[in-house]
Amino acid sequence: MKVFKDILLKEPLLKLVSLLAGFLLWALVNIAQRVQTTLEKQIELIGTNKELSYRLNPKNATIKLGIASGIDSKRLLKELKTFVDVSGLSEGEYNLRVEVRGTTPILVKVIGIEPEFVKVKVIKAPEGGKRF
Repeated sequence: MKVFKDILLKEPLLKLVSLLAGFLLWALVNIAQRVQTTLEKQIELIGTNKELSYRLNPKNATIKLGIASGIDSKRLLKELKTFVDVSGLSEGEYNLRVEVRGTTPILVKVIGIEPEFVKVKVIKAPEGGKRF
């Protein structure tokens, strides 16, 4: 009985450190395991100029994600932003890279984006007319 008591009560700091290291290892293994999912999101335009009109083709992107297992992904997926930065562009046609941001990279990893590039046509916005 004395041996069991000594095992439990001696070196409490060492036991606490060991317990913490075990928990961190467990958490690392759980986060490393990812569940793959696919999500379709509308591509947003950021950095737009009011004097210009933009046409995006295609307008949606399919994103392949790896989500850490055991995580409630609904909130994380709502925070996910799919966008194309058009700041500083003048009239013309451009192939721009689709970017995805707004998540915690440890919990949600972007595996792939389809299409990776989209065509953006920029024209001068008609005065008082429709923008496309």
